[in-house]
Amino acid sequence: MIKKHVFFHNDIDGIFSAAIYCYYTRLFEGNNYVLHSVNSSSRGGKFGSAVSQVEGDVYVFDFQRYKKAKLWIDHHQDPEVGNAPVLNESICYDISAKSAADLVVRYLSSEHNLAIDDNLSRLINSINMIDGAMYPDVKYIFTDRSPIMIFRAYLETTFPNDHVFCRCVETLVSCNLDIAKALSVLNIDSSCVDKIESVARIAKTHLTIFSNISIIRQKYPYQHPRYAEYYLSPNIMYGIRVTNENSSDYSINISFNRWCGKKNSVNIGAYCFGHKLLKRGGGHYHVGGGVIDKSNLESFLDSFSLLVEEA
Repeated sequence: MIKKHVFFHNDIDGIFSAAIYCYYTRLFEGNNYVLHSVNSSSRGGKFGSAVSQVEGDVYVFDFQRYKKAKLWIDHHQDPEVGNAPVLNESICYDISAKSAADLVVRYLSSEHNLAIDDNLSRLINSINMIDGAMYPDVKYIFTDRSPIMIFRAYLETTFPNDHVFCRCVETLVSCNLDIAKALSVLNIDSSCVDKIESVARIAKTHLTIFSNISIIRQKYPYQHPRYAEYYLSPNIMYGIRVTNENSSDYSINISFNRWCGKKNSVNIGAYCFGHKLLKRGGGHYHVGGGVIDKSNLESFLDSFSLLVEEA
């Protein structure tokens, strides 16, 4: 039998995109599958090299396109595909979609006649909220105890490896996408929310603010919870995370503070994609990033500072 390889972005959207597809298509039946979680810094040649080495059918969710994939579903801009939505047997792509999970449901409705019930609709709305950072306010991130926010807090305060992300997908599928049941199986409780709030406060000692930008330097990804800078300093407009990628590179993440009461006039994803100093840059309107040579960091920070001061 042909092995089925499922690649998914290692965040809420990627995990649930894979789980929703695998649940409704029963892809796990027969145990003839392999799960692969991928992080943002793997975009580009690194991902292409990894995915080209597997043998069997490839499914990619919430990550960059692999031309030989049996199915690719994503809402991140691909310059070769363009801006127009695509929906066919092997591709579901729309950069205007609120999440990849939203596109998974769109694909299943079109290609597999999936009927969308109220539970699935509520689940997609929650994923859209998280992936688009459309929370009611920044405090919600660090205090809400709904099942999906507990799940999110767990991923933020634990530094999972590939096996943990894959286990999350399998558990969601085995629990029929019931998040509360999956949390119970995984032994995850609401203490994760208390932890994320506590860890967010620690970020204050690593936070540098100048003008309308905050910078946090991290030794490793997820050292500080996402949006901690906005929880600690609600009025700043942009947050930059600088994380060690390897001995010669940093990983850069830039986001706009949606709760600052001001309007973002910079397409961060496009800026990162086109910046000459960034490798593998890209993202969405309000969030983006890439990899940069350590020697170019200060020049990049200066250029972004000038951009947003003029905006």
